[in-house]
Amino acid sequence: MPLIIKWLGVTKAGQICSVPVTSTDLYPTCLAAAEAPMRPNQHSDGLSLKPLLTGEGEWKRESLFWHYPHYNSHPSSVPSSVIRKGEWKLIETFDPEGIELYNLTDDLSETHNLANERTDLVDALRRELEAWRQEVGAEMMKPNPDYDPTAIKPKLKAKSKKAK
Repeated sequence: MPLIIKWLGVTKAGQICSVPVTSTDLYPTCLAAAEAPMRPNQHSDGLSLKPLLTGEGEWKRESLFWHYPHYNSHPSSVPSSVIRKGEWKLIETFDPEGIELYNLTDDLSETHNLANERTDLVDALRRELEAWRQEVGAEMMKPNPDYDPTAIKPKLKAKSKKAK
């Protein structure tokens, strides 16, 4: 998904950067734009995009990580962890358990799972993903002790239209 930034005195018209970034980078970037001190305790996963925009300084990230060990209402979302490293994206799902590997340069739509063909890469990326989860203290999916599979789920009432 494209990200467009206009930062007077920093960005240039028509400038394109192909380095993957994530939404957690926006807060440290805003701090940099405001010339405010960085607050790493508030943005431990985010980096200021200024070095990418100016070409000055060092960009210190090789991999992006996502961790969602819960359910939500998005139809194609399942509890999972993800690592993106270069052209590779590994998705580890927890329910159902599974592993997917995609080469985003050749398969941006993620239609051809290469996990069975590139087991060496799967193992390396899983180790890096697990090390990151340990480093950040990521909580893993676990059973809900209050879950009652026999309970009847209440139906949500549709919002009624105003009577005419």
